[in-house]
Amino acid sequence: MKTVDLSAANNCRTMLIDAEYNMACIKAEGGGLIKFIHAGGSGAVTRRKALRSHLRNAVRRGAIKQMLEGEKLSSEDRLSRYFCNFHPELAEDVDFNGKNANVTFVRI
Repeated sequence: MKTVDLSAANNCRTMLIDAEYNMACIKAEGGGLIKFIHAGGSGAVTRRKALRSHLRNAVRRGAIKQMLEGEKLSSEDRLSRYFCNFHPELAEDVDFNGKNANVTFVRI
């Protein structure tokens, strides 16, 4: 799993460009899992909404396989268990069962 901290981006546009770049890199390597961290100061909610909206569109376009919001990552969530089947290291992540809204996971 690759962890990408997007919280240092100056604005939402820059954040989305950084996210696209990292997704393209993982796709070029044959796929995998990315953990996007999008917390950070003012505008955190706006950043989270912009990133997740962008990722939902990427799922619809077929650019990425799936996305999982950090607050849903738990042993009780069916999609979380599905992600863990492909990437067992996810169950060992510090945000597992943490209901962290400041992270988003993407399967590529």
